[in-house]
Amino acid sequence: INTDEKHDATISVISPIFDSNQIFHGVSGLDVKLNGIHTFLKEEALKNGGTIYIVDDEYRLVAYSGEESIINVIEEEGKDPIAEQLLASLSTDALVNKSALHYIDNMNEQVQILKIDGKRHFSLISPMTEPSGLNWQVIAVIPEETLMGGVKDRQNATLFLIVVVLLVGSGIGLFVLSK
Repeated sequence: INTDEKHDATISVISPIFDSNQIFHGVSGLDVKLNGIHTFLKEEALKNGGTIYIVDDEYRLVAYSGEESIINVIEEEGKDPIAEQLLASLSTDALVNKSALHYIDNMNEQVQILKIDGKRHFSLISPMTEPSGLNWQVIAVIPEETLMGGVKDRQNATLFLIVVVLLVGSGIGLFVLSK
């Protein structure tokens, strides 16, 4: 991942060009801004109320569904500014920060349950690799209430009805036995 003169994150792809006789003719290059990936992740995250982010093999943010910038610009007096990718573990987004720290400590774990701000969240990590060396991880963190929907409410209503039926049945049974 590179940054252009505006400090926008870009991915650069370079490929040699050979003819049918395998004679080298040049190089083709393409820079793609990561804004498109950011927009896509943001739309997907809005659908489920969670967070989606992509990290490289050093857990630096590649793309992220939130508003936080993935690029940290370091400016020193008398020097050109340096742009660095933000480490997911240093993110101000609690979902990104906690899940990244957990995955760094538990690299073989693909699914995790996190408790953040008193609420349970489910997280899934999925590899995104490519033979030329791309080694990214896509991580989705979804609140339990979104994932489970109204299941908890229906479960509580069912338990309440069972208790009411049990109490009414017991009351009727005691009434019949007392006669």
